[in-house]
Amino acid sequence: MSTRDVEEASPDVLDGYAQTWSKRAEELRDRLVYLAADLAPSRARYEYLESRTAIAATKWKNVFLSRQMPTNEMLLAICHYRSPYAHWLMTGDTGGIDIGRAPSSEMWEKFETDREWERRKRGAKEK
Repeated sequence: MSTRDVEEASPDVLDGYAQTWSKRAEELRDRLVYLAADLAPSRARYEYLESRTAIAATKWKNVFLSRQMPTNEMLLAICHYRSPYAHWLMTGDTGGIDIGRAPSSEMWEKFETDREWERRKRGAKEK
């Protein structure tokens, strides 16, 4: 799609693009959390990530709690420490072995189930 096509797109089409990119950004955050959780022990997780990446523990916590989106530095750090998963992290593509690794379907489904449970639990506390 060219710039001109976007300029001529209706508000409904542009809203559809915005929703698509927002959903993909949330999926990217989930993939980053998955790999960061795998890298760091559950006890003192955020401090451990800070010690490995020089990114403040509070920023890592905010990403894990869905309060903020990952920064470029976070994405680069996780790509560095989990380089075989870099393509999957950035794209979500689980394609052929020549492009890298992705978690098994079972592992990813368990993670998504646990993450949704945490979100519901957090939402109930905030009400």
